[in-house]
Amino acid sequence: MGKLNSRVAGVTFEGRQALMKHVKVGDIIRLEAEPNNPYDPNAVAVIVESGDGGQIGYIPRDDAPEFKKLLADGKILHSVIETVGRSGPRKPIGCVISVVTSD
Repeated sequence: MGKLNSRVAGVTFEGRQALMKHVKVGDIIRLEAEPNNPYDPNAVAVIVESGDGGQIGYIPRDDAPEFKKLLADGKILHSVIETVGRSGPRKPIGCVISVVTSD
């Protein structure tokens, strides 16, 4: 088994900060490839499954191809929120996810 961590990009768009206020460490997430995304065919959405749920952002563009391949190969076993917080008092809420893979 392997483990990958990634920050979540796009948490300030489309009202996602309202969802981020309810995200907690340990919340279960689902990753979903978006091959028809008009901005990036490798886009992978990050969706919180527990609590209020909803899409909180995306895997960063540079990391998306690797995550998209893991999804396509069925190698993602478990994904959770690893950390949640702000980098400063007036900064948006952000998070890092942890993904356990089968290799």
